[in-house]
Amino acid sequence: MSINQEFDLIFSIGEACSCSETLRKCRLQFFSYPFDWLFGSTFLDRIKLFCLDIDNFINIDDLEYAYEEKSLLCKAYRNKYTDITFNHDFPKDLSLEHAFTEVKSKYNRRIKRLVQHIEQSKRVLVVYIQTPNNQSVLSKEEILDGYKILNDKYGDKINLLYLFSDSNYQYNDKFIVDLNENVTCIKFDYNAYNKDIPYAVNKKLLIALFNKIKITDKFMTTKNKFRRFVYKFTLFFKGDLWKRY
Repeated sequence: MSINQEFDLIFSIGEACSCSETLRKCRLQFFSYPFDWLFGSTFLDRIKLFCLDIDNFINIDDLEYAYEEKSLLCKAYRNKYTDITFNHDFPKDLSLEHAFTEVKSKYNRRIKRLVQHIEQSKRVLVVYIQTPNNQSVLSKEEILDGYKILNDKYGDKINLLYLFSDSNYQYNDKFIVDLNENVTCIKFDYNAYNKDIPYAVNKKLLIALFNKIKITDKFMTTKNKFRRFVYKFTLFFKGDLWKRY
């Protein structure tokens, strides 16, 4: 799969917030979807959850308290069933029971929106950016197994881009392999080397890569079209980020 293609829909399947943040920064994603701001679970299990077991995405009986973050003013809850942690959704000043209904409703909307957008699209790109601190290596077979589940559910419109941070490859010498005509894996060092935040990514390098990807205006609002025009206009005068990094 060439990343120099145009897609109607591009969305994150994980591994953490940095994937959706990158897509939004590059004006490639315009709505919130279920996996945007979560961490935990695995690539394959996330796909299985989305395609095969979405009714169990979030149930109150599966949640256990994990921790609190002062900067986010939220309580984090881990789903024992899926191993996904919800760390941006439950306010500190509310009990799980009082907050759950609204959180459940929010994720139901995001799930419904994503399914509808996939069904309305001709070409879809699913993106997974493995965090730099996660150095577990997925086999070709595991990645293709994930794609097969997506393909069985939604057909050949689905394309998959999997990124792995590898210090053996610098940005200009990326290791790119097409596992089939719809699945591409890219390895290069996008670690931010932040000791305090080991999962942090080098956003400039990721943005430089994703600026090569194009998206149609199928799901763009007028405001998003204007913002994307301004973004591309700014890139034109700043110089091609692809060449700079």
